Amino acid sequence: MDIIHVDKNDNRIEGDFRHQVELVYGPPNNRSYYDATMDRLAVAVVEPVPFRIKLHPPSTPIVKGGSLNLKVEVIRDANFTGDVTVKILTRPPGIGARGSVKIAGKDTIGYYSLTANGSSALGTWDIGVQGEAADEVGGSFLAASEFVGLKVEEPYVSLKINMPAIQRGEDGQMLCNVSIRRPFEGKAKLELRGLPPFSSTEPIEFDANSSEVQFPIKVEDKARAGITKNLFCFAKVPFNGKLITHTVGQGGQIRLDNPPPKPKAPQTATAAKPKPTAKAAPKEKPLSRLEQLRLAAQGK
Repeated sequence: MDIIHVDKNDNRIEGDFRHQVELVYGPPNNRSYYDATMDRLAVAVVEPVPFRIKLHPPSTPIVKGGSLNLKVEVIRDANFTGDVTVKILTRPPGIGARGSVKIAGKDTIGYYSLTANGSSALGTWDIGVQGEAADEVGGSFLAASEFVGLKVEEPYVSLKINMPAIQRGEDGQMLCNVSIRRPFEGKAKLELRGLPPFSSTEPIEFDANSSEVQFPIKVEDKARAGITKNLFCFAKVPFNGKLITHTVGQGGQIRLDNPPPKPKAPQTATAAKPKPTAKAAPKEKPLSRLEQLRLAAQGK
């Protein structure tokens, strides 16, 4: 099959279709023993599937080191209540996503989470999703969305977490250094994640002029002493009435210490009582000479 595209300026794009099909394979290592190359593509016209997939354009860009939820809508026919499994068809370089998302039969809206690593390619990329549902008589229904643009940008903020040392049962502060990389308007929000059990904090706000922020940390008595690693923050920056989510401050640490030992109570000196003296056993009265002779006469 040869494909030729000609636009209004008579620019031609040509290509062809080749598909290699392995017909017989086996050991060792599933080696192919017989295959065929096809130059034709089978296309069939079928009845409409009982649902359609709509991918809503993202309301914000995704930034390097950030995340975004794509809104996916299943437009169902009146009698169709089956589950629909949605898979992403295209991913820009550096963008991660789950393998699939299931939208239950009672629902029409689902959200597909995307993440961008620090090496994501900047620009606007076309993305699309495909929905699949089981047919009652066997096989599957497939329907794809239209492509929408996903914009990948540089982050607005970065952050460094400085390790605090807080005693168990006490309150403390965690100081963070904020670097504003792109200006923004309004108040952004920071949420600290990864604290050890029995310790807590609350979200704080900052703006484009902030250079430092402090999280209030509360630590209960039953928290374990030691160093906890892999703390991080979600920074949510305002953008046209929405929020752009950043993941910042990865690798932060916090140290919980045991309280110092309590001082021992002073002991009062007590006068030693004199030990009672043991009474001497009474001495036997010595016998007179006459008593000795009497005892001798009696044979005693």
